[in-house]
Amino acid sequence: MLKRLLHYITEGNTFFVLEIYERQAKQLFSFQKVVLAKGELEVIVTRTSANLEALLPLVEKKKPLLLTLNTANVLSKVIPATAGSQPELWVTTAFPNLPLDHFYYQLFQHHATTVISIAKKEYVAQYLEQFKKLGIPVYTVSLGLAALRAIVNYADEGITGSNFELQWKNGQPMRYTPLIAQRSDKMDIGGFLLESEQLLGFAQVLDLFDQEKKVSNSAECNHKLQNEIKNLRLFDFGIKTALAFFIALLLSNFLLFNYYHSKNQALEASLASNQLQEQSFTALKERVSAKEERLEVLQHSKDSRASWYLDELGKSIPGSIRLTTVHFQPLSLPVRSNAVIVLQERHLQVSGITYDRIAFGNWSESLENRSWINTIEVVDYNYVSNSAANFTLNLVLDATEFEK
Repeated sequence: MLKRLLHYITEGNTFFVLEIYERQAKQLFSFQKVVLAKGELEVIVTRTSANLEALLPLVEKKKPLLLTLNTANVLSKVIPATAGSQPELWVTTAFPNLPLDHFYYQLFQHHATTVISIAKKEYVAQYLEQFKKLGIPVYTVSLGLAALRAIVNYADEGITGSNFELQWKNGQPMRYTPLIAQRSDKMDIGGFLLESEQLLGFAQVLDLFDQEKKVSNSAECNHKLQNEIKNLRLFDFGIKTALAFFIALLLSNFLLFNYYHSKNQALEASLASNQLQEQSFTALKERVSAKEERLEVLQHSKDSRASWYLDELGKSIPGSIRLTTVHFQPLSLPVRSNAVIVLQERHLQVSGITYDRIAFGNWSESLENRSWINTIEVVDYNYVSNSAANFTLNLVLDATEFEK
C-alpha cells in the first residue's frame, strides 16, 4: 500500500506521450494522454500535428512526459542477433567506427534479430533543454524503434508505425523499411486498437512498467530525468501537504478559539448576571437589616407597659369622646434611609373628636391627676362644628412609672 502511494506521489497515474517523427522531410508530432485506472491503461486523448505549440496546452506540467525521438537524426537498424556478444559490439557492427562516447543507443532482440536505434547525445540534450525552457520536464527518452520491445510480442508478422515498417514471418529475422507515405494501419494491443502514429508512444508507456532490464547506455540519463521529476513532485506534494496541514491546524485553532471564546463570553455574561444578582441581594439584605433594626428598636420598647397605658387610657374616655389614632412613643422625625430612628420616649400621643367641650376639659384634668402621667400638652384643638372639635393630646409619661 505504501509503495503504491509513493508511486502515485512520485509518478502519478497520468502520462503524456509525445513522438517526434519525420515523413518526407517534414517534422510531425504525435501526442497521447494515457491514464492508469484500476490497473489498466486507457488512452484519453490523441492528437497529431505539425505544430508543437498546438499540442503544448494539452500537457500538464509536473506530470511525466515520455518523449520518443524518431527523426532523421535518430538512426535505426536491424541486424542478426549474435549470442554472447556485448551490446557495444552489436552497435559497432550495425554502425562501424561509431564513437560511442558521443552517442546514446537503445536496442532489443526479437527472435533472431537485434533492433538498434542511436542518436547523438547533444541532439537529445537539445530537446531536453527545449522542453525544460517550456516548463515541461521530460520523464524519459526513447530513441527510434527501441520502445517496440514492449509490444513486439503482440504482433504476429509485423508492425507498421508512424514512419517505419517491421516485418517478419515464422520467427524469421525482421526486415526494417522506412515509410514515406502515411499508412492507416491499426494494431490491436491487448484490446487497444491503436493507429500507426500511436504505436511508439503507447509502447513507451508499456515499456515504463516493464521490469525487464533494458539494453542501452541512456539508462543513466533517463534515471536522472526520472529522479528530477520524482523529486519535483515529491517536493510539490510535501509543500501542499504541509500547507494543508497548517491550514487545517489554523482552522482547528480558530474553531477551538471561537468555541472557547463563545464559552468565555457566556461565562462572563453569567458572571455579570451573578454579580448583579449579588448586588441586588446585598441591597435587599441591607433593607431587611434596616427593617429588622427598626423592628428591634420597637420591640425593645416597653411593650407590656404600653398595653397597660392604653388600657388605663381606654377606661378613662367618656362617651362623648372618640379616639381616632393612638401613637405610643411616636417618631421624632420621619423615617429616612440610612438614618437612625429616633423615638419620643415616654410620650403617648392621642387624637380624636369630642362632642362635649366640658366633658373634654374634665377628662383632660382627670388624666393630669393620674400618677403615671407627668404632663399633658394640647397639640391641636379645632372646631369642626358648634358641638364637635378635633383634638390632639401629647401625654408625657412619668419616668418612674415608665421604668416599672
